[in-house]
Amino acid sequence: LESQAQYFEPVFQTAGEHTVELTLTNYCGFDTTISKTFTVSNGFNFEDAEIEAGNDVSCPGSPVDFYVNNIDNSVSVAWDFGDGNTAQGQEASNTYLGAGTYNVTAILASACGNGDTLHYTHQVSPDAQISSVYSYVYPQLACPGESVTLSASTYNGYTYQWKVGDTTINSGNGYISFNDPGVYQIHFTAANGCGSTYTNTEIVTVNSLKKPGINNVNLPLSEVCPGTRQYLYAGSNNSVYQYRWKIGEELDTVATYFYYTFNNAGTYNVEVLATNNCGTDTFKTAVLVGDLAHLPYQEIYTSTPLCIDQGYIYASFNQNVNWFVADTHYNNTSYLYHYFDTSGLYEVSAQANFCGKDTTYKTFVEVVEQFATSEQHPTLYYDRGKCPGEEVYIYTYASNYDSIRWSMDGQVVAKSSSFYHTFEEEGIYPVHCTIYRRCNTPLEKMMLVTISTNSPADYPYIGGDEQGCPNQPVSFYSDDDYKTYKWSFGDGGTSTAKEPSHIYKEPGSYNVTLTVTNYCGNSATVSEAININNNVEIDDLYLEYSADAVCPGDQIAFYADGDNGLEYSWDFGNGATKQGNEVSYAYNSVGDYQVTLTGTNGCGNTKELSEMVSVQNDLPVSLNNYDYGFLNNEVCPGEQISYYVWPAGTKATVEFADQATLTKPSEVIDLGGYEMDVYNFTFNDPGNYNTKLEITNSCGNSASTNYTAYVSNNAEVDADMSFNDNASNCACEQITFTAYGGSSYKWDFGDGSVKVDNNGISNVKHVYKALGTYTVKVEVSNDCGDYELISDEINIGCAAPGCIVGQEERFAQEIRLYPNPANQLVNIVLGTSGQASKLNVYSYTGKRLMNHKVTGPVYPLDISALSPGIYIVELTQENQRSIMKLVVE
Repeated sequence: LESQAQYFEPVFQTAGEHTVELTLTNYCGFDTTISKTFTVSNGFNFEDAEIEAGNDVSCPGSPVDFYVNNIDNSVSVAWDFGDGNTAQGQEASNTYLGAGTYNVTAILASACGNGDTLHYTHQVSPDAQISSVYSYVYPQLACPGESVTLSASTYNGYTYQWKVGDTTINSGNGYISFNDPGVYQIHFTAANGCGSTYTNTEIVTVNSLKKPGINNVNLPLSEVCPGTRQYLYAGSNNSVYQYRWKIGEELDTVATYFYYTFNNAGTYNVEVLATNNCGTDTFKTAVLVGDLAHLPYQEIYTSTPLCIDQGYIYASFNQNVNWFVADTHYNNTSYLYHYFDTSGLYEVSAQANFCGKDTTYKTFVEVVEQFATSEQHPTLYYDRGKCPGEEVYIYTYASNYDSIRWSMDGQVVAKSSSFYHTFEEEGIYPVHCTIYRRCNTPLEKMMLVTISTNSPADYPYIGGDEQGCPNQPVSFYSDDDYKTYKWSFGDGGTSTAKEPSHIYKEPGSYNVTLTVTNYCGNSATVSEAININNNVEIDDLYLEYSADAVCPGDQIAFYADGDNGLEYSWDFGNGATKQGNEVSYAYNSVGDYQVTLTGTNGCGNTKELSEMVSVQNDLPVSLNNYDYGFLNNEVCPGEQISYYVWPAGTKATVEFADQATLTKPSEVIDLGGYEMDVYNFTFNDPGNYNTKLEITNSCGNSASTNYTAYVSNNAEVDADMSFNDNASNCACEQITFTAYGGSSYKWDFGDGSVKVDNNGISNVKHVYKALGTYTVKVEVSNDCGDYELISDEINIGCAAPGCIVGQEERFAQEIRLYPNPANQLVNIVLGTSGQASKLNVYSYTGKRLMNHKVTGPVYPLDISALSPGIYIVELTQENQRSIMKLVVE
């Protein structure tokens, strides 16, 4: 094996000692040789491998983490925890139910065929103690209203609490702020399942003395030519919430960074005002614009060596220049593409004019016929142990490539470094990979992928909520690589969804059991306990908003997230309120307003977060308060190109070159819970088109920015897909799917339903009729002949009121109410068996109002105590359920 590359990764085909020699040659022609001996073995050395545990001594009923140190990532590990429980993987967790001493065994197996067995003794005791837990607060000197970070090292099975006065945060990590100056004690407590605790107290001093300062301010040069464009950057101080720039009488704007052009000769006074909760600091400088006494330092850049028929060259100049490359002359451009016909050393020069002075800068470019890459033989990988019909992850760590093509049976199946593929039958499949690198002939690689029907099912885990409130959804999830999932929630309820949600009606401790089956038909089962009670506190509550300073009449977008099943209410500090996780609001009057978000869970417990919003007159536009750009900035001629602006409702003007100016959005779309305005246009001819965005606030001030739209006959599809990806997706409810990046969309919803949409942005709706996890696929193609297949999974974990799913259908068909509507009495027909059933009546918001045991075949129910309205009637019989809507007049 030989190589002339600086980096080399040889593949040794035989075991034994191999000596590698490296000869270095300097530019004077002198050589130096060094060597090193490597040992290639038929098996890994497990001499340093050892088992470690998260806790040396754990409590009964508390999870403990185990892992193996000092082994390669490819080594598989099979665990036996000594209590009958087993697991797979280099990291695993186990919960011991009883006190005692347990012998933990880890069986290691390498890809070379050798292995080892490790042993570890773990103690479980009801007297397990906590020695210490690392915790800190930052900053310890804060301004009034500034967010203070609370952080601690978290361990499995521990609970954490931060307490400041009457405020309690039941989490290892959180945030708090203090509105009034003073010295505050923050008490931290960590507890294990045995009742042992560790406490620590931190001090935070709050005053108005911590001015922001300005770090790493990138101010303009002190001397520049007229027309010079400068990059201005105001640092990265975390406590600063606003940077305000003033440049003479010409500019007053709020931004962290931007570009500015000094057009006219003269002296400019530049000020940067940095504001945090303590106040404002000011940094000043002066810029002389005119004839330069000293020419600036400039450079010419290119990736050298270049290949024949390749060559991108550019300059750091803040202006266009005249280029001379070999015998070719290029006028008035800051960059160029020059293609060399033969190898050799070429002089490249750029002539620039600074303040009327012509100056020439030079460099040399080496052009070669073949480029020596540091990686001659990249390895191909795939996830082993897969069954027919199961997705296989196939990938390579190849580097320094221009493009990659994967193929099977002569057909290209992927064009990236990794992809998923499903093999429908058992067998050994050749997978080919072609790696294209500059100046090199394509590198062909092949590996064999083995698909077997004998692969065992790895033991799953149960994740999700560990406790919840009665009548509020709780969520569960597990690994995502099994074929089927069977959940039993411990109260008679079941599900076959991958990530189900479930509502427990009564407080108590329930044993949740999950049985998974892989694509070979082999199964594994695991169980976890969940506690349902009326005292669950809210752990997570988050608040985001688009701007903290606006003009009267400007829309602000607010977004909330947190624990599963929360209801969100907003108080905007002026008497106005709204409900929901995503809302928008516009203030009509100048002033400072405290916006308060309240999250409420099913137990009635609440948690609040507050932020300040300032409403001012004559406020400049800060583009940092908006998100904008192309959804697809490269399209084919005649295809729709889409420019988005967030938040929706922003007063914006989008100018597509000199061909069209749009002042109103073409459509409004929802991507991942965020509504945004979209401006659509079509360019008919290939080319690069400047697109200008101008945003105007309600104060009448404007700011603009530019993007380039690329129209090409060789445009590639760059697609994406979005939908509401959470546990609230229910059967029998309409779900909206959005995709963009092409001109035609072929949807497959994973339940046998397909749909074709030829709009520029595809918004389609679909209704699932059964619980489960579905793979949604969409093939996005453009008019240039390119396409991309993207996919994602959606979990249908609940059924909408009145929705009949799965095995409940036959039971539900025999159940009916009459009369309906009713006012005093309603008859419940229980079917031919007349078997006793459990009856619940709920308000339309989910509150349980009635609970009876009923028998049939017809049961009269007194509803005289119910007010007129719509109610939900639920009947359960063994593992069957029927839900109906009742109208009370």
